[in-house]
Amino acid sequence: MKKVILSIALLFLLASTAMAQLDRVEIKTDYSIGLSERLAVKNSSSMGVIASLRFKLGENLGISLNSGFQQYSFSQDSSLAQWDWRYWNYYYEFVQTTLTEDEYSAVLSPFQKMDVIPVFLTVDYSFTINETVTISPELGGGIMFFTRRFYVTEDWARDFESIDYRFAYSFRNIGPEKSGNPVFFTAGINCDYEFSEDYFLSAAVNYRHILNTGENLGYNLFPLENSISFNLGLGFGY
Repeated sequence: MKKVILSIALLFLLASTAMAQLDRVEIKTDYSIGLSERLAVKNSSSMGVIASLRFKLGENLGISLNSGFQQYSFSQDSSLAQWDWRYWNYYYEFVQTTLTEDEYSAVLSPFQKMDVIPVFLTVDYSFTINETVTISPELGGGIMFFTRRFYVTEDWARDFESIDYRFAYSFRNIGPEKSGNPVFFTAGINCDYEFSEDYFLSAAVNYRHILNTGENLGYNLFPLENSISFNLGLGFGY
């Protein structure tokens, strides 16, 4: 927790240092795809939003404070076993015993989501293509605060053959959350089109790589090694 607080404090300190030179505010939609996945995860993708404050450090040089929200969906082989849910390991014995009786039937469907809040700094250098178009390569790094949520939807039914009736019900069995705050570095390229004075259409492609910290910072619980993001939104100049 101390590392998290210190990291956030450092980001805001750097931002406040450049506050007098605020250059631009950008708000962009975010679509991300996992490139290299871990923990038997596959087909990972997310939708979200990223907001950026850019501060001018020189004629072409800038630094941006970025944050936002991403919600990942993905599938995972043997997800119940991967979650290592101690309660479920005990409860499943009851399920198996119940299903040995012919009048009972059940469908068990596991689901999981992952919420990610990235906080990171990027440094960019802008190249003016013409009066309206600017391209800016950027490099940076930061922290991702993630929470993985898991539940099993249980659809049960019991047949009463003597009265020709089926009783059916459904509920969610919610597992414990998993969370952490791994660190990452990022590289990308941003393109701005000024369609009106101080108003920009902004598009970007970014690569993100999560640093392997072993058992620390929740890296061992995070299902991705790297990802690529596509952003589209609006910027407002100052």
